[in-house]
Amino acid sequence: MDGGGWGLALIVLAFVLLYWLVVEYLRDSGVLSRYNITAYGPILMIRTVRGQGLLEALAQPRRAWRVYAEAGVPLMVLGMLVMTGLLLFFDLLLMTSPPKPTIVHEPRNILLIPGINQFIPLGYGLVALFITLVVHELSHAVLCRVEGIRVKSMGILTLVVPIGGFAEPDESQLFEGEGDGGKVATRRERIRILTAGVMSNFTIALLTFVLFFASLYAIAPTGYSAVVVGVDEGSAAQAAHVPTDAVILAVNGVPTHTPEQVVEEVAKVPSGGSVVLTVLKGGRAASYTVPMQEGAVVSVSTEGLSIQGVVKGSPAEGAGLERGMRITAMDGVPIRSLEDFARFMQSTTPYQWVDVEVNGTEHHTIQLAPAPDNTSRGFLGVYYSVGDVVGRAMGIRIAHFPASEYLEGLRSLPSHLDEPMGWLTLLTLPIMRGITGVGGFAGFTGVLSDLYHPLGAASVLGDVWLVLSSALFWVGWVNINVALFNCLPAVPLDGGHVFRDLLTGTFERITTRQRAQRLASWIVMAFAYTIFASIVLMVIGPYIAAR
Repeated sequence: MDGGGWGLALIVLAFVLLYWLVVEYLRDSGVLSRYNITAYGPILMIRTVRGQGLLEALAQPRRAWRVYAEAGVPLMVLGMLVMTGLLLFFDLLLMTSPPKPTIVHEPRNILLIPGINQFIPLGYGLVALFITLVVHELSHAVLCRVEGIRVKSMGILTLVVPIGGFAEPDESQLFEGEGDGGKVATRRERIRILTAGVMSNFTIALLTFVLFFASLYAIAPTGYSAVVVGVDEGSAAQAAHVPTDAVILAVNGVPTHTPEQVVEEVAKVPSGGSVVLTVLKGGRAASYTVPMQEGAVVSVSTEGLSIQGVVKGSPAEGAGLERGMRITAMDGVPIRSLEDFARFMQSTTPYQWVDVEVNGTEHHTIQLAPAPDNTSRGFLGVYYSVGDVVGRAMGIRIAHFPASEYLEGLRSLPSHLDEPMGWLTLLTLPIMRGITGVGGFAGFTGVLSDLYHPLGAASVLGDVWLVLSSALFWVGWVNINVALFNCLPAVPLDGGHVFRDLLTGTFERITTRQRAQRLASWIVMAFAYTIFASIVLMVIGPYIAAR
């Protein structure tokens, strides 16, 4: 984190601590209790008994709500199996082939808390988390009224800003054996109430993902693919304040849509001359004058084409090409620069077999696929860099961003949901870059917002369309992950309570009710400890193995 980042973090921390002190003072002076507010550290639980009429109105189609909640029971059970299986799989993987620690394994990135988790943007994350929690808790409250269980209060949770909602059912009525002589929920009623929250999260995730993937068809690349991915320390580019993660629009006033064009224009500048670099960052275009280093000559590199990553599902991935490798020849033709690579690929056709030489010695025979943006041309599927070409002359590293292929990859994701890897990709999209070093999607933020624009009727909204598309993605992603987490068979999660009820009902067929309840409680507790230990192992395992 740079100095500015640390400064902002300290300001936020100081503000939260000051807020916490104010909360503690209001609690000690009795102000919070007078307004039916409870404080748990800096988190405020603001209750109200109002809204009972609204709950009653929402609960009126009682039969429909019961059918809806019943449909969620098999989904809850499936979620239990999937999440438990994933935890056991990752634990086995950690013990047999422990990965190196990355930012993904940091404790803060295990939590789905915007602003703490590095992969969840604060704005989109707060909106998504708020909607997720309100939908979840409201569904519990409505089903309570459907089944005749009293809801004592509802309200919101705040940590400086609202972070969620809650419903507070009468637990003496909800949990069997704890009643006070009044209504007590049957096991089936309780299962429906507990399942409703997860079912609603799955429903919202389905709706928002459908809308998100539909919105992608009203988005297209801008046509610019050269991105500044790094600025060398102490270079002329750093002195000129050239930003990273910026899209290059022009060199010396000449539009440059590709890295090859950037290299071509820079090569025209004599040693000791200057380059006027026009870039786009955050929707704003700016020009920077960068002196060429004395004696620097922009020419072809003899080291080959550096692979920065491979497109998922591409021929390159299937052949085992990886980040860090260098393509040095194709069908015997030397590849010393981007121009060489581009010239060769332009002469290829779909399904053509090509001999790819890597690192000067290793050979791969690869069948090319149709290019997503030109089906008459072959497609290999590698991200590449031109840093070696212009880095020494200007002090910047430039990479090609495959905007068309990237967008096509996002659009095609739903077609892969008939296989486990497709679901795993969807569930890990925001953190994929932290896992693989390339790819991933966190909404049209950062450099992506400068590489794409809306089409057709959506263009009327401009960048707002990209914001809406990103918001839909995050609402869907947070909902499905919260739903799956709540499916885990561990108390106090919803899945833990449902698992206990299902076990109790099964055991009652072979033993007494009291023994069935006791045995079910022991098993659920064992699952809870095992799941907690598994999550801890996922965090600390890579660090232990690395020692």
